[in-house]
Amino acid sequence: MSTALDHNIDLSKYRLKDRVLTCTICLDLFNDPKILPCFHTFCKGCLWSHVLNTVKLQRFPCPLCRTEIRLPEGGVDHFQGNFYIQEFTDLIKQDSKVKVKNTKNGGRSETDVTIFGEKKYPNAISYKDLYCPTHAYKKEWVVSYCARCRIPICLQCKMHEHSGHEWEDLSVVVGEAQRQLHTLDARVKRYRKVLGELSEDRRSYMDNFCSQVSSVTNQIKTCAEDIKHNVDSRCESLLLLLDHLKVTETSKVESHELQVGTCISSLGEVTQGVEHMMKGSGVLDLLANKTHLKEKADDTVRSIPAFIEKISVVYDRKNPDGLAQKIECALGYLSTEKDLSGGDDREAVLDPPTTPGLSTGQPEENVQQPVLEQFNVTLSRPGLIQRSVFKVRPNNAGIRFFVPVPSLGIVIGYDSSPRHLDVVDEVGNKIQTYDAVPNTSCALLLGQTNLALCTSTPRQLSQRRLPQFNPISYRTSELPFTPTGLAVRDPRELIICGKEKAGIGTGIYRYSLETKQIRCVYANGDLHILKAPSSVVVTQDGDAEVFVVSDPKRKAVFFFDIAGNLLNTFPSQRCSFCPEGLCCDAEGNVLVADKGNNSVVLLSPMGVFIQELTRGVNPRALSFDGSGRLWMGESEGTITIFDYVM
Repeated sequence: MSTALDHNIDLSKYRLKDRVLTCTICLDLFNDPKILPCFHTFCKGCLWSHVLNTVKLQRFPCPLCRTEIRLPEGGVDHFQGNFYIQEFTDLIKQDSKVKVKNTKNGGRSETDVTIFGEKKYPNAISYKDLYCPTHAYKKEWVVSYCARCRIPICLQCKMHEHSGHEWEDLSVVVGEAQRQLHTLDARVKRYRKVLGELSEDRRSYMDNFCSQVSSVTNQIKTCAEDIKHNVDSRCESLLLLLDHLKVTETSKVESHELQVGTCISSLGEVTQGVEHMMKGSGVLDLLANKTHLKEKADDTVRSIPAFIEKISVVYDRKNPDGLAQKIECALGYLSTEKDLSGGDDREAVLDPPTTPGLSTGQPEENVQQPVLEQFNVTLSRPGLIQRSVFKVRPNNAGIRFFVPVPSLGIVIGYDSSPRHLDVVDEVGNKIQTYDAVPNTSCALLLGQTNLALCTSTPRQLSQRRLPQFNPISYRTSELPFTPTGLAVRDPRELIICGKEKAGIGTGIYRYSLETKQIRCVYANGDLHILKAPSSVVVTQDGDAEVFVVSDPKRKAVFFFDIAGNLLNTFPSQRCSFCPEGLCCDAEGNVLVADKGNNSVVLLSPMGVFIQELTRGVNPRALSFDGSGRLWMGESEGTITIFDYVM
């Protein structure tokens, strides 16, 4: 017989669990609840998943009220825990056992199953007709459940056939089974509701998408009509100009013809006069008319016009080979953008993450390539025109960095072997070779003659004076991290990115050339955004400075402000993107050497995709020289120089 419980949990506790203590993302009891500034509470794991999918410029919308929330520097872990909710949740978990209340009714037992004080299944089991199959002839009621044999049994069975087996009170087993079924039913209903919302969201999306397609179709047709109108107008203008030219030239030719005819007629009269004088004129007439005929001939000769000035009509199409590209630019380009305007995080509801982090932990081959979710339409795109291709060293030494030096050439740094710096001109002629400091990881030019070098072993920043490459000893500094990238912020300050074995010190640092002080812009801390930074550049977005860092291990390019806040990440999803070298063009756009896709891509100062500049290469290093030409170094040592056409 089961033992009656002393009390039932109050009905309000069930409602408290269902309405107050349930996370609206995972639809389960709160697990480590975190409260947001808008006073909404969510599980820490659910909140991590939502933040990773929606964060932009260190801000994300609340999953319930959509209020914009600023992400603390330490991430979700640094949100305040909701201790009141945690205490209620712990209490509910302790009292969540099924309560069974036994009553007597005519010598037979009936049970009311009570869950959190609310009778969900009153009189769930009646033993009136439930006899033991083995001892039904003795009218023995089943009162227990054999855990080994998994069948209901009576008192006789307990003492004989099932003696020594583990058993439980039947009402407890049935109550637990009904509680599980009730939980399953509630869960299924929740998911059916989610599926209904997904279907409605899909229908709404398709309606909106089809409307957008129709609108864009009209825009394209309108643009094409405008272009056609402009072409027709230009054609009509050219034809009118051609007609005017024809009329002008015809009039000029007719005038010339009239002058020539007059001269021919005049000279004919002189010829007739001469013939008349020679045949029968007297001496006096001959002498008198000779002078007159000579003057008339001289006047006629002087009036003979020159050869007519000839012109040719030429139709210049102005580089017809680029006509397709000009039409493409005039009509614009298509792209897609990921809509972050709203909607619940269904992935968090249906499949909450197990561990928070920057990546999902999925194998790379199972992660879809990012479609154009962050691509923007652009009407004016730069282009590359190849000028020369060469190798300085034949042993496939990988190019690590370029440093343009005015009036000297381009300084080329290689991977760990060979340990030299070469100076070459734009056609690959080696001008000079320096025996460089071992393990040089990055370099840049300070002023006109000072070359700043960073080495990984020892971890130092030093300077050499060109062209002799003499060390400047008093400008050598020890660094607390391994430097990997170097950029100039202003004449007095450098930006250095680097890594540290524990990962916590990996980040971006400001180095003062005057005081040699190092100030941290961003260090990993608990977030671990950077893993192996490779290159850094400084650019401008309007009046704001932006520090751009490539990280091939994270397969992304990160954009930070001067305070170390993460502004953007490209791409937003994991893919085969593997950034190495960086450089900036005259407009502040960022060129990225994407070794993963064998291409060079162009991003805006805030990390918005503009275009892919070239493919079929294996880029490692990028730099512009003093003439605005782009130098690209590959992992096998090949160097390609391009004209960068804006």
